[in-house]
Amino acid sequence: MSRPVFRSLASPTKLVFAALILLFVAATARAEAPLDRTRKLIATFKTVKAAPEGGTLSAEDDAANAKVFTALDGFFDFPTFSSDCLGPSASKLSPAQTKQFKDNLVSILRKRGYPNGGSVFNEGVVKEGKPVDRAGATAVPLKVSFPKQDITMDVEFVWSKAGKIVDLILDGDSLAKDYRNQVGRILAKSGPEDLLKRVADKQKDAAK
Repeated sequence: MSRPVFRSLASPTKLVFAALILLFVAATARAEAPLDRTRKLIATFKTVKAAPEGGTLSAEDDAANAKVFTALDGFFDFPTFSSDCLGPSASKLSPAQTKQFKDNLVSILRKRGYPNGGSVFNEGVVKEGKPVDRAGATAVPLKVSFPKQDITMDVEFVWSKAGKIVDLILDGDSLAKDYRNQVGRILAKSGPEDLLKRVADKQKDAAK
């Protein structure tokens, strides 16, 4: 008598489900902890080229910075952050105005924030704190000191579960909340056109 042919005990549905679980476990294993992501972020900031005092970047350094800026973009969730900066005020803007505001805001953060971040982490002494939960996100606290100036600042990068920065807390104040309050005051006082003009002016200044 011939031997029976052994069949898989798992149905196709179970096999697909098992495969999805394995993919999820593999992805989770590869996911970086917020503290590790923060260390990589700081290392990337340190590669930003600084213009000489009173001067401008060379074409070579400018091209190098363009690549670093693209790398830094990968750490930030700008859509979430810019939406949080608008908050309830988003209802007072048209879709086109909302897009203009967000585009200019992100441009300001990149053109001004990235070089400033490079200076801070190249010149400051960083002491890491213990990551803490913030409404489902994880904040990594840092104490950055500048011994020559006798200045210390507290910085927290707030990471989403997806591994992206959704807020920055400086000396206890949320950057997203600060923007949100400013936006609300400007809209209440002078309306959308004034808000967009202010942001556009700052964007042009940051791009210089």
